[in-house]
Amino acid sequence: MKKFIALVLALVLALGLSSAVAFADGTVKPTSTTEITSLSGISSVTIEGTTATYWKDSNTGLGTKYIRAELPVGTSGKTEYDLRHATVIITTTGDAPSITGYTGSLTGTNEYTFSGVDLLNTAYTVTVGSNSYTLAAGLADGRVEVSSSDPLKLEGYLDSSTNTIDPFGSCQNNPYMGNPYYSTGWTFISYFFSATLPTGSNTGDVSGSLTVASGATLSVDHPTLHPANYNFSSGHNATVTYGGASRVYYPRLSVTGGTITISRSNYDFNFTELKGDTTYYTSTIADRVEEIEKAWSAFLEDSTATSFDSGATAMDVVTRFITWSTTHYVEGTTPYFTGTSDTASGTYLSRLDGLDASDCGYMAGYMYAIEPYEWNSVDDHSAMGTVGADGYTLSDSTYVVWFYTTNFMRWFNW
Repeated sequence: MKKFIALVLALVLALGLSSAVAFADGTVKPTSTTEITSLSGISSVTIEGTTATYWKDSNTGLGTKYIRAELPVGTSGKTEYDLRHATVIITTTGDAPSITGYTGSLTGTNEYTFSGVDLLNTAYTVTVGSNSYTLAAGLADGRVEVSSSDPLKLEGYLDSSTNTIDPFGSCQNNPYMGNPYYSTGWTFISYFFSATLPTGSNTGDVSGSLTVASGATLSVDHPTLHPANYNFSSGHNATVTYGGASRVYYPRLSVTGGTITISRSNYDFNFTELKGDTTYYTSTIADRVEEIEKAWSAFLEDSTATSFDSGATAMDVVTRFITWSTTHYVEGTTPYFTGTSDTASGTYLSRLDGLDASDCGYMAGYMYAIEPYEWNSVDDHSAMGTVGADGYTLSDSTYVVWFYTTNFMRWFNW
């Protein structure tokens, strides 16, 4: 089983699923896409400086051709704001192009520039002569910076003016950009902000100053005793609103020299999805789940086992849980875990107490989500982490839940 979180896109492409599932409007799910070398009437297309490529998808056949660009992210990459206000340059072989709802200007020989095109989960029809194509774009998987021009940006500091926060997004992008099957979108971004607090700080009562752009509003939870401070304990966040749009920033705060205590309020295992699947009642799967749940409950009652140094990762908890469950006993000499576990030397979780990733089909396996209280909605695709659990650092304000999915594709809307 591959590393679901960091390599999920590679998995999707490699699996080459053969089954076709009908969407509500009758559109079947795409199972493959093929790159096209050229489009009639078009010499080139760039979106925010990225050269677009051309594609046809299995579910829409030869009649629909896509112009797609996945914009780079990272320190010098593109942001959600760039995607919402994209510059599209179309160079044709003769006829002037049009984009539904936008007016382009001739800026070079057969080169037309369309400014301010909102390409966040929105596709457009590009027409050149008698030819029509679908234009779509997204952001690459990974860390997304917050643009200084973004009206939903969050800035400021916690504890002292020199301890500025670091706001960023975490993106998951579906390669079938613009395909009608994915009418709810293909680019999903979760936003966070991180900061390190001094030794002894209480994340539920943090001094500081957070600011937003002119015209935007900020909603933050405050402690009872110090209402001028911020409450960023587990489950609390900051919401920025501007012009009817809102963005939630989830805090990732750590305390210098501090410890993190694991409890169900910030870290959990959940088998709800598996229990709702027919495979749950086959073989010894139900017995394995019961054994894992019993061990997890007992593990959480051990205050020594649940205390981690600041800087621990999501996988550190898993590996300690496995060790604890194989060396602590239910009664007599019977350990909590009677089956084997495998974390590939701490890089990904493929087996837990004998419950293997492949036991419930080739699309089954373990995944973790990182957004508080929203992980279990299949519509909240951005709840998935974009790094492996061994690279996801815990803090006093993070929330992690592991679950066993019988179809990992459903969690990314593709």
